[in-house]
Amino acid sequence: AAATLHSSLDLQSLAEHATDVALRASGFDRAVLLKLASMNGRVQVIASRTSHGVSDAATFSRALIEAAAQGQVVGIATGSAVLPSQSMVSLRIRAAICVPLMLGESVAAVLYLDAREGSTPPHGAKATAFCVALARMASLAIANLQRLEMENRHARMRSELEAAAAAQQWILPARLWREGRLPVTG
Repeated sequence: AAATLHSSLDLQSLAEHATDVALRASGFDRAVLLKLASMNGRVQVIASRTSHGVSDAATFSRALIEAAAQGQVVGIATGSAVLPSQSMVSLRIRAAICVPLMLGESVAAVLYLDAREGSTPPHGAKATAFCVALARMASLAIANLQRLEMENRHARMRSELEAAAAAQQWILPARLWREGRLPVTG
């Protein structure tokens, strides 16, 4: 999983792989990788998977995502001491986990997984530990993608500056100096 995550060439393929791996290993029914788009609570679905192969990215618990946006791993299961939110009740979620993908001190994205009523139960604490480790690997892969993007941008800027310098040399007159009383160009 780590090698494939780190060999991803873009965020989309990285997110698709992360959600596929999370579903297979955790026992949850749904996996969504969401990018936190702004401070006003907006999120962007990067990848969404279900164990049935159907994508239903619009159905997830916003309460868990908002909690994970604070940088903490958040989970809930039927029978836990934590009271479920209205969205969890209406979606009939019986177990869920939301893990932040951290870039430094900032939450860049969240990995959200849930299991609905009538589905097989997820793998409990092992699923949580696995998803936390997967989120850390995905965070490193995202940081690597951002580094590669900055390197490419730097290379483009250097190329553009070199082209501008060459154009300037071609446009500007040759250097002018004096040899005694005589003006010389060269």
